[in-house]
Amino acid sequence: MDKCINFSGFLGYLLDDEKLVKQAAQMMKALLEAQSPRLSNIAEKMPGQKRDSNYKIIQRFLKQVN
Repeated sequence: MDKCINFSGFLGYLLDDEKLVKQAAQMMKALLEAQSPRLSNIAEKMPGQKRDSNYKIIQRFLKQVN
């Protein structure tokens, strides 16, 4: 399902910073893959780093956009 959605383009309308747009797109994909609203489950599905690092990335992102 998420293969046909351009998350970066969509989130570009909501966020001004390109770095935040990329992070949000990764989180949206992980959210759909995890099928859970829990941050720890989303962090597990995010690419790249370890789960703990991804969890901190999510927390920092939420603090910046609030």
